[in-house]
Amino acid sequence: MVTRGTAQVGAPARLRVRHSGNHDPVRVGPDPFADPWRRRSRQSRVHRGSARSRRVSARPPDCDGTDGRKCAHRRADWRHPAGPDSTLKGLAKHPVVHVAYQDAKAYANWAGKELPTEAEWEFAARGGLEGAEFTWGDEFAPDGEFMANTWQGDFPSENLLEDGFEGTAPVGSFPANGYGLYDMAGNVWEWTTDWYQQHNEITRSCCGSLNPRGGDREKSFDPSVPDVLIPRKVMKGGSFLCAPNYCRRYRPAARMAQPIDTSTCHLGFRCVVRVSDEAQKD
Repeated sequence: MVTRGTAQVGAPARLRVRHSGNHDPVRVGPDPFADPWRRRSRQSRVHRGSARSRRVSARPPDCDGTDGRKCAHRRADWRHPAGPDSTLKGLAKHPVVHVAYQDAKAYANWAGKELPTEAEWEFAARGGLEGAEFTWGDEFAPDGEFMANTWQGDFPSENLLEDGFEGTAPVGSFPANGYGLYDMAGNVWEWTTDWYQQHNEITRSCCGSLNPRGGDREKSFDPSVPDVLIPRKVMKGGSFLCAPNYCRRYRPAARMAQPIDTSTCHLGFRCVVRVSDEAQKD
């Protein structure tokens, strides 16, 4: 159970990383929510609706071997994550990937759950460590121990595999955060329900917000491709493709925009169950 409370989310000036999806600090108070907050794994029963026949190209690619430039898999989907000839054998405990936003939302609705807002996600990811750079503290690898599935080496040409994984890892392979939640950093990105917009462009109160809901759909389009009007949602958490020389987005303050019609090999989701104040007392 993640109980009601307030916390500062975002990156203070001392922790901002250039080109790494920072956003300004803001104090939020998400609604309380409960398990299951474990990342949705393939072992769970899968909704047989809109996700069933979804096929998209992997962008950015899944990584075979140690070279991140060699891995585009065309016609990949959640049943065939490395292309049409691949299977789910051996992946039962890995996070499900190649799920576009509407498919993730459809599964959550079918299961009687919801997808989290960005504020809920970051509040939970921090595990009670307000202002820390990572979900476990301020040191990336305390005492030499890797705390998340990320890329070690010079991306994309060198993957040292020091954490033991070249692609996704089974859910729970790394320590949980202060709330007992696994994989809130690295492994795969996760969808949130917020429309993407730069935080300094979102109107909010001067003193913080109660579970803010992000930007506007019409302002979420990618300005670099003005002719492509595909709205984008915020994704959080970073993935096994995040490297220190490339993006460092395995920090709770980091965020990225993702078109809602696009799935990738390093993007999944998890569900929340919101609970009332009365239910928390039981």
